[in-house]
Amino acid sequence: MRSCIFALLTSLLLSLAAHGESITGSATVINLQGVVEYQRAPGAAWQPASINQKLRPGQSVRTGPHSRMALLLDDDTQVRLNEKTVLEIQSVQAKPRSAGQTKFRQLLGRAWVQSKTPPKELVWRTPIAVAGIRGTDWEMEVAEDGRSLLSVFSGEVAFSNDLGQVRVGANEQAQVEQGKAPVKRVVQNLKERVQWVTAYQVDPLRHVTLDGDTLPSLRQRLSEMTATNPAARVQRGRILADLGRWREAEKEFIAAHQAQADDAGPLLGLAYIALHHNDTQGAAAWLETSQALKASEAWVYADIGRMILGQDFSGALAALKQITQRPGLSQPAPWLLLSDLAAYEGRTQAALEQIQQGLQRFPDAPRLYAQQARLLLLADRADEAAAAAETAIDADFASYDAWLARADIARREGGAATAYSAYDLAISLKPDDDRAWYGRGAAYGEREYIRQARADLKQALALNPAGIGYQGELGTLETLANEFPAAESAYRAALAANPADFVALTGLGVLELKRGHPRQALEAFLKAGVMEPRYARVHVYTAVAYYQMGEIKQAQDELARAGELDDKDPLPHFMAAMIRSDLFRPAAAVDSARQAMRRLPYLKSLNQLANDQQGSANLGQAFAFMGMEEWARSYAQESFNPLWAGSHLFLADRYNGLFSKNSELFQGLISDPTVFGASHRFKSLIQAPADNLNLGLRYTRSDSLDGFSPQVEYSGYRVAPKPLAWYLGYESVNWDLLDRPYGLNVFTAAFGIKLNPDQGVFLFADGSRQDSQPVGALPGFGGYDVDDRLDTRRLDVGFNHKFSPLSQLWLKAGYFSSAEKTAGSLGGDPLTSRVDVALPEFAFRHSFATQGGHQISWGSDYGRRTTNSRLQTDLFAAFGTPDFWIQHNDSDIRERSWDSYVSEVYRLNPRWLLQGDLAYQWHDRQADNVITDIISGAPGTPVASVENKDTRRISPRLGLVFSPNAQARIRFAWQNWVRPSAFSSLGPVATAGIPLDDRLVSRGGELNRARLQGEWETTPNTFFTGYLDYKDIDNKRFDIRPFAVSELESLGKLRPRDYGQLMRDDLYEFVDAPDYAGGTIRNAGFAVNPMLSKEWAVIARYVYTDSRNADDSSLDIPYLPRHTVAAGATWVQPNGWYTAGLLTHRSRRYSDEANTSPLDAGLSGDLDIFRESRDKHWLLRFSANDLFDQNRDTQYTAELNYRF
Repeated sequence: MRSCIFALLTSLLLSLAAHGESITGSATVINLQGVVEYQRAPGAAWQPASINQKLRPGQSVRTGPHSRMALLLDDDTQVRLNEKTVLEIQSVQAKPRSAGQTKFRQLLGRAWVQSKTPPKELVWRTPIAVAGIRGTDWEMEVAEDGRSLLSVFSGEVAFSNDLGQVRVGANEQAQVEQGKAPVKRVVQNLKERVQWVTAYQVDPLRHVTLDGDTLPSLRQRLSEMTATNPAARVQRGRILADLGRWREAEKEFIAAHQAQADDAGPLLGLAYIALHHNDTQGAAAWLETSQALKASEAWVYADIGRMILGQDFSGALAALKQITQRPGLSQPAPWLLLSDLAAYEGRTQAALEQIQQGLQRFPDAPRLYAQQARLLLLADRADEAAAAAETAIDADFASYDAWLARADIARREGGAATAYSAYDLAISLKPDDDRAWYGRGAAYGEREYIRQARADLKQALALNPAGIGYQGELGTLETLANEFPAAESAYRAALAANPADFVALTGLGVLELKRGHPRQALEAFLKAGVMEPRYARVHVYTAVAYYQMGEIKQAQDELARAGELDDKDPLPHFMAAMIRSDLFRPAAAVDSARQAMRRLPYLKSLNQLANDQQGSANLGQAFAFMGMEEWARSYAQESFNPLWAGSHLFLADRYNGLFSKNSELFQGLISDPTVFGASHRFKSLIQAPADNLNLGLRYTRSDSLDGFSPQVEYSGYRVAPKPLAWYLGYESVNWDLLDRPYGLNVFTAAFGIKLNPDQGVFLFADGSRQDSQPVGALPGFGGYDVDDRLDTRRLDVGFNHKFSPLSQLWLKAGYFSSAEKTAGSLGGDPLTSRVDVALPEFAFRHSFATQGGHQISWGSDYGRRTTNSRLQTDLFAAFGTPDFWIQHNDSDIRERSWDSYVSEVYRLNPRWLLQGDLAYQWHDRQADNVITDIISGAPGTPVASVENKDTRRISPRLGLVFSPNAQARIRFAWQNWVRPSAFSSLGPVATAGIPLDDRLVSRGGELNRARLQGEWETTPNTFFTGYLDYKDIDNKRFDIRPFAVSELESLGKLRPRDYGQLMRDDLYEFVDAPDYAGGTIRNAGFAVNPMLSKEWAVIARYVYTDSRNADDSSLDIPYLPRHTVAAGATWVQPNGWYTAGLLTHRSRRYSDEANTSPLDAGLSGDLDIFRESRDKHWLLRFSANDLFDQNRDTQYTAELNYRF
């Protein structure tokens, strides 16, 4: 019994101990520089710390002179310690926001701390004060007498001692002295205090020359050297080293040493070779054997380089200060090295002062000006940096360092073309130096020029395998290209050489995000961020990780920080707009969209930004979500990028005409074939593996219809082995329509895959079956009462090849078929009918942009539509004589269209944009009709008729946009267009931001149009647009027409709706072009979109229309009222409520061409109410359409969706 109790107690104690261990956190050593030691317990001996070491509560660490340390706590707190700092670890929580406390006691020195997800209490003590942290980043400096200086950069800290307390907010500072209460201090440029928190590295060989001549002179002398004696070989080796040809230099020094072993010249050269290989022990040995040259500059610089690489910064500084006192120095290396060491310590101003001292000795040295430019750029003084780089170039046009500095500055400031050309020139001056190859590769990588970037980065690594950040940048590039095995290989190499490589750690985090592991990604990002907090890229992707984990505030803070660090990059603002729309905060999303638009000229790439089928990443989405459609379209057109899916998909959702909508939709799907896999709930910001299921049930009721519509959608995305996405959808509509059954079943499937970074394929297929018993009348046929079945099938295949990010080729092939079978009565007589439609279509397009501001597209579209109609009518059966007179009415219509086009959009300057399109359009239409009457069983003579309409023409389109300022735009477009027989085109469907009005043009019809449109952001919260529009339309109708009673697309307004769709619909009352000959239409209209508050926005629209039928000018064109007025409002609440209402008044108009069926003037109202749960699983919609409408029944819809 006792043994059982003992065993039970033992196991209980062990479990408690294990549990205690599991809830006790630790601090991981991320990086060490210089002398860093730890103490296991108070009073224990100090021992050297090591990278990846776990430090437990009760232990202490300290840093020596010119030394640093980086820690990452288990609760995600980041800590950097500067030189001469002593820190006690008192307690650490095991995970973010856990119960209990994380406590530290800082005895001496400087510490920078950041915690975005702090535990319940984070306490930082000094000998005389206590700081209570509430999620922030800050620095604490403790002097030897205990005086404590707190600097807060974000968040809030309660700073106290026994004598008082102050609350220190962002960009504030407070100090505590012995025996005094804490007091706040007024400071400027507070962030300059933490310039020491950086991953800046000193590269001593970059600043030392062995020969010292200019690059052209070095090459010239090298080509003239023929001697092979040891002295000549040493001289040749020095020249080769200055040219960056270290392997050849090594051979020359070895050959000279072998020829004359006791000569110190080759030995010193071999010391430099060892330094080039980061072999400090080898360098020391060679320096020891070359003591004969110890007094020379070259020997001293080599010894200083050895000390720097060995992290003996005190010795290096002493030697440098001593050599600066020498008269007659041959080069400015001492001041260059001193400035580098000062920058390493975070003392940028001191580094600049060293440059000034160097310029006093070497007033025309281009390397000093180039270093000055780099330091100014480090201090975020870009304009001064650019001026210093220009001074360096003026001093020596062939200075490699000068052109390299200019390229780095241009890259930082978003000047891609300038950066590329400067890197090109630097490489031509010194092709064996790795730095320009790396810089150009990184610049190409930022814009996802994959092949060029990969080649440059590999060349940089070939020249310098130990280059800082080189493997990490290559790994990041392979990650962006979804080449994960290559990326992992690069990260392994980078982190094996330097576990704190912040570039590699950031790239590794992006890789984990793409694999769907945000927690692992965040750990990598935090490690990178503690090493280099000013690295904007890590903050962008840290935000993504936080958002995917549900840490919304932290995500927004990180994006704000990224925007501060790189104030020209629009990507953080794109993401912020997406997040704020996701959170039902459209006013904040609008602010972010504005910020992104201002920075759009500096955009690097949007390829990594996750999109969806609605193009929600588009800047216009922020405005559209609040119902401000005119404003949304203006932003979408102003930011339009023909090579980005987000532009096409967003506009496809805005266009109501089926031709323009389908054209933009397919262009978007070809551009990014994986958008099908986007989440139905929260946006992932960058694509990540997902499985999405949406279950929906919709109930619709009006005086004429009643029924349910269930819907199922399943979609997903995978990134390995290749990025691919899929979508499967099924919808069933089961209604009683005019007391008759109506059924519609729609199946949709889509699949997209990126074969490699440059090629993508998508497949889209759908099929439907519609069963109905329609009743009505058709022009030329009379009344009908029939049973109808319509089957449709569609298959589309698209292919995209990227020659570069600015040059893409698109291919598309599609096939559509439908079969409609009808049986019933026509004019009281029995009938049977079958109409078959077949439409194959093919298209290609090549679009590219040039550095001169030209965007050029050229391509061709081909479609061949055949319609075969067979109609049999039993005439006079209604009079009791069935089968007496049977009439067969057979028609065949063949339509072929072939359009070839070229389009150019030219940005003349920031104010003027010009567009010119030229197309050759061929549209051949033939119709045959044969009517055969069989009377009493005897066939009569067939009566045949034929119609031909052949159109061949050159169709130009011209457009311009004038922007007098950032708030106003004037657009003008003249469009000549013949509507093709195909469903869509890969060519442009808008001219200067004005889309084709395909709603009024039938297949084969011709549109001539001129439109003048003004857009003006009158205030930050109000948008106004007005326009004058003239259209001349000839629909070129056939008299021969097939009998058909169904039009599948007409059901579009009865399908599921999403947020903002109510305001998206135009003021037309039809989906497909009404049946009319053509005519002229003159419009004048305006719209205003005021945002009244963070939750309310309204719209107002007015359109004046004067229309004349081409066949009879006294007739109006169907469905076009003289006056149309609309007013609407949108109300959005962050708790998930979304309400939109629209009230429209139309004057009298007609539903037929002959103007015999008037539609009464009056009001029509529409209302959408959505309620979304906070986790976005549940979505409820209630809609009322055609309220108060005297011409249509009011329709009510309730819809429930569950998404996971």
